[in-house]
Amino acid sequence: MRDKIKTHLAADWPKGPLTVEVGLWRKGQRAKVRGPHFRRRRGTGSDHDGLSVKLLRALALLLAAWFVTCFAWLMAKRIGYPYDLEWMEGGQLAHSLRILNHQPIYGPPSVDFIPYLYTPFYPILLAAISKITGLGYVLGRIVSLLSFLTATIMGYVFARREGGDRATAACAMVIPVAAYVPTGQWYELARPDSLYLALVAVAVMVGWWKRHSHIGGVVTALLLVTAFFTKQTASPFMIALGIAFSGRQLAYREITFAVTLALTGLPLLYWANHSSQGWFWTYVFQLHQSHEFYRARAWLGTPLWLWHCWARRRS
Repeated sequence: MRDKIKTHLAADWPKGPLTVEVGLWRKGQRAKVRGPHFRRRRGTGSDHDGLSVKLLRALALLLAAWFVTCFAWLMAKRIGYPYDLEWMEGGQLAHSLRILNHQPIYGPPSVDFIPYLYTPFYPILLAAISKITGLGYVLGRIVSLLSFLTATIMGYVFARREGGDRATAACAMVIPVAAYVPTGQWYELARPDSLYLALVAVAVMVGWWKRHSHIGGVVTALLLVTAFFTKQTASPFMIALGIAFSGRQLAYREITFAVTLALTGLPLLYWANHSSQGWFWTYVFQLHQSHEFYRARAWLGTPLWLWHCWARRRS
């Protein structure tokens, strides 16, 4: 059974009081709003408005189905292509091949091999699976495609849990599918990006949904450590979730989260760097410092834009 809390709000409602019913459930809260202002009356414009909403929803779902169909067709054509779809694919498979041959990834550059500037979990995962399936482009692309689909499914679940209906959540998650070509056609490539995206998405959502649980803090930290060793740009999400856990009621969860990060991430970081005689840190951090960095956008533009979004939401 559920308990109901009824609140009457009479102020600023000329057509009568507003009743808000909040049903408390084990897995969340659902609210129903009732009152003269919200009642649909026959013979008024509300029926016409409702028909317009249904037509727009049907059109959105039709477009979403079209984009999903196009995406599925492209995946069927591209997954089995026997050569590089992008210049880094063969190199990623070479990383996995070196792991299978018990050769190091991070070491002095040579004419035979120079590693990419990524952390090693993706080629390690491919090497482990390839012992069953064999190593090749198809394996790398399937791992990436499944990772991308995982991220989109998590986005759908998040939208539903935060109050969106099925159609709205589905259309929202079709947006990245529709953006496949304009964003570079990278979702299924044999690269670590999609796996990193999936791990971060799952970590952030578990961290938010289970923010009142010690187990949630532990699982979130483990997922983010895995994401970091897939692609080192997961580190800002560690900071962001640490800030999210820093409220007075969640301070002890922040300790669990931070301790788990330290006890798992730091030893792995030390081992990777020590075993490679410092080359690991050279490739995954120091060489990245030569990349162009937009300081004005990072330290001024983006914070101002986020503050503007937050202020509009508050108003």
